[in-house]
This record gives sequence, C-alpha cells and structure tokens, in this order.
Amino acid sequence: AAGLSLGELTAHAAAGTFDFENGLKLVQKRGSFMDEACGATTGGMAAMIGADENAVRQLADAEDVDVANINSPGQVVVSGELAKVEGAVAVAKEHGIRRATMLNVAGAYHSRLMQSAYEKLGAALLEVQMQIPQFPVISNVTGREVKTLPEIRQTLQDQVTSTVRWVDCMERLVNLGCDLFIELGPGGVLAGLLKRTRKDVDVVSVSDVESVRACAERLGKV
Repeated sequence: AAGLSLGELTAHAAAGTFDFENGLKLVQKRGSFMDEACGATTGGMAAMIGADENAVRQLADAEDVDVANINSPGQVVVSGELAKVEGAVAVAKEHGIRRATMLNVAGAYHSRLMQSAYEKLGAALLEVQMQIPQFPVISNVTGREVKTLPEIRQTLQDQVTSTVRWVDCMERLVNLGCDLFIELGPGGVLAGLLKRTRKDVDVVSVSDVESVRACAERLGKV
C-alpha cells in the first residue's frame, strides 16, 4: 500500500500499523502542526510541468527552494519561501522546463519551512502505539517498504520536510508484484499520475457507491 503525503497515514491505518482512532489523532495533530508552520512562515509551491527531475533539482539549488514532490515523469513540485518559489517560476524555462505554475496552497509543504511541524510530529508519533504492518507500506521518503517501528516513525516524521518520491513508490509496488492498483478517494488524480509513470499497469479509481460495486465485481473476476 502507499498513500501520497497525508495518505501515507491512511495506508498505515489500512495495514494495521495503528488503529483508526490513533490514525485520526495523528491526522489532526499533523494538520495542526503544519498549519502552525504555515502561519509562522510565508511559503508557496509551484508545479514544474514537462520537467526532468535533474533539471528541477538544479533549479531548486539555484533558487534556494526544495523539491517537494516527484509525482510522475514530467511533473515535479518545488516548495519554499514564496518570493523564492516565484523566482524559480520566473526562470524555469531557462532550465529547460516547459511550464511552471504557482499552486494555490496555504504554505510550503514538504520543505524546510515545515521544520517546526517536523519536531512536534516526532514527539506525537512516539505517543502512538504501533505494530508492524500486516502488508507492505511504501514510504514517501524512501520509496521502499518500511519494516521496523523506529523506521515507520522516522519516515512519517521526515515526510513533512522531505521530498515525496511518488514515482519511486509506484515503481516499488510494481516490482513487488502489484499489477492492479485501486485508488481510494475522490477524483482520479493518482490514477492519472500512475498511468503517466507506468502505462503497463491496471488502475481503478473508487470514489462512490457505483465505483465500489464495479471494483468489487472486477476483483471477483481476478
């Protein structure tokens, strides 16, 4: 299982790493800590479209911003101080990036500006009783499955200030033998990202009663 950003907590809850109640508490605390960090900083994020990861990393280094998300081939997000992100957008084409667009977000998620949230979340994670997941859960930070409780806590903490390596997460699940992916939640954004990453895999989006029934019927035929 894998979940993008906040969804990583959902993946762990599904795998039994912690129970539903503790999962909700972590979601609330994580959101509160990150909101506090947003209020204490002036941050922003921008999507780099048609972008090679190395080119975006060079741009990020030059403009002093962080690479927040590697969502799919050709879609990388940067994050940091608002003025610096705007500066990165302004010079993106000089780095061979086809299009750069500011995102409508409250702050600089998955960047160094979330350091205060990182510290508070680390303490909160220590208070939650956990167990080894019942099936593999892939970390956003490493793109690999987590296997020990200290590793789970550390990667969930690291995630708020680190790059979400979503492409690596999807590739790892394919390498583990996953050939049917089910996206749970409204819309089909993650399904679209996966199709751009691996055109050879099957993916289904489930967001309402009708799609749940269709998915269940399909699984019955697998």
